[in-house]
Amino acid sequence: MKFNLRSFHNGFKGRYIHNFSHEEMANHIRGYFTELFGDSNGYGYHQIPGLECPKISEEQRINFMKEADLEEVKRVVFSLNSFSSPGPDGLQAVVYKKFWDTVGSTITNFVNTSLRTGSIPAQILKANMVLIPKNEAPEVAGNFRPIILLNVVYKVISKLLVSRMRKWIGQIIGPFQSSFVPGRGTTDNILITQEVVHSLESRKGRKCGMIMKLDLQKAYDCLSWKFLEVTLTDFGFPMEFTRLIMNSIREMKIGIIWNEYILEDIQPKRGLRQRDLISPYLFILAMERLSHLISREVDADRWKPIRVGKPGISISHLFFADDLMLFGTASREQIEVMMQIMETFSFRSGLEINKDKSRVYLSPNIDGGTRSSLQNLSGIKPTTYLGKYLGAPIIHGRKSKDKCAFILGRVKQRLASWKEKVLNLAGRKTLVQSVTTAIPQYVMQSSLILMSICDSIDKINRNFLWGHKGDRSKIHLVNWDEVCKPKEEGGLGIRKAWYNNLALISKLGWDIMMDAQKLWVKVFKAKYIRNSSFFEITKKSRTSHT
Repeated sequence: MKFNLRSFHNGFKGRYIHNFSHEEMANHIRGYFTELFGDSNGYGYHQIPGLECPKISEEQRINFMKEADLEEVKRVVFSLNSFSSPGPDGLQAVVYKKFWDTVGSTITNFVNTSLRTGSIPAQILKANMVLIPKNEAPEVAGNFRPIILLNVVYKVISKLLVSRMRKWIGQIIGPFQSSFVPGRGTTDNILITQEVVHSLESRKGRKCGMIMKLDLQKAYDCLSWKFLEVTLTDFGFPMEFTRLIMNSIREMKIGIIWNEYILEDIQPKRGLRQRDLISPYLFILAMERLSHLISREVDADRWKPIRVGKPGISISHLFFADDLMLFGTASREQIEVMMQIMETFSFRSGLEINKDKSRVYLSPNIDGGTRSSLQNLSGIKPTTYLGKYLGAPIIHGRKSKDKCAFILGRVKQRLASWKEKVLNLAGRKTLVQSVTTAIPQYVMQSSLILMSICDSIDKINRNFLWGHKGDRSKIHLVNWDEVCKPKEEGGLGIRKAWYNNLALISKLGWDIMMDAQKLWVKVFKAKYIRNSSFFEITKKSRTSHT
């Protein structure tokens, strides 16, 4: 067991933090979350007049809320994590799996009763909340991330609905959202954003563009329930589903776990439950209303999107959960339209911009006067570098080692925590193979990183494998090329960083050839592959780094 290793126990040395007055801290914690999840009656009219949205079909409505048979419920139960933290009833999913023959029919009947009536008993909706520190020494309640622990029976209902919804959610969620929609992902948004930045940096003359990188403040915790209810109705969801969702969030009571105590229950009046499987889907449905607002302004020619390439695809916005990217011409009129749309959406949904964490990127050809004017109108600081978006760096100008140095930092940080002196060669090999080699993969999915960075990653892995300790080197008993060969050929199967990067990038080429409906594929084809096939294109000067 890993918990008996010295490396595991060494990780806790020096991390002990003294606790002080329990009562004072408990009151602070409970008061903070009572206010955070407090009444949102201050927000205005929740309907958005004149805004149409796609509706699910009658067949989808019927199949969505139909009764589940024993086999469907069993699949859901057995797909749950067996040993995830239990809810207030103290039962983990493994209990239901082990005794399925005994409890299966009862669970199935309960699920179907809830689907039919649109309600769930209060004792099932009861939840606990644990607080995960966002940093090593949290000082205030805002430094904790609230995670809700739900009863397994409720999770079964939630996951059953999610499994049904995933089959057609992509039909009602537009192409500008990529989170939690099957077939889409973070890479889609990263690729498109990189191309927009490249287009803006290539602009000359007086035509300028801008990107607003917006962060929503406590987005999951502040969503208005009334706005959510209106949204579900507008999308045409069955009345039973809307009633079930609203019942489950309105009747839920939460006990905050603080040290070994469970504090007095709080009853939220807004927000979605973190770790509830259906919460992300409810959230993107709410965010789709903002997408509709923006699209309406684009159609009315009041919002001027950025065209990527010639003729190219026009991009006005990209969403991934609560990470928002807005694109438009850099003008006073455009910034006023953007801020007005965000204010309209905030007024109805309860979701507000965190201006301290938001930034506005302006194309390099903009003049200083316009830059100052746009900052004053938006209240958001301008920047010349977007930094990382969804965990990947957005490259401005030439690709440099500094912009990818954070990858090396992550690998070194992970290695330092393992204290290689207490791991044997087999243990170090396993960690290199399964962890340090995987750390850069996320960035490698969307861009070729520099060869020098790849060589540095290989060097770090190589030295760790052979047990280097600080400045003290050890003999490398086998050539690195031999180590990286497949096990069938006598190697250890460790992947070289550069070849790993090439393999991951090759998947993008496959998507370009086989999945023409993806938004990023349309952007790339319009920009780079207009009059030729994928295999005939050649690299030209001044292309992006993707």
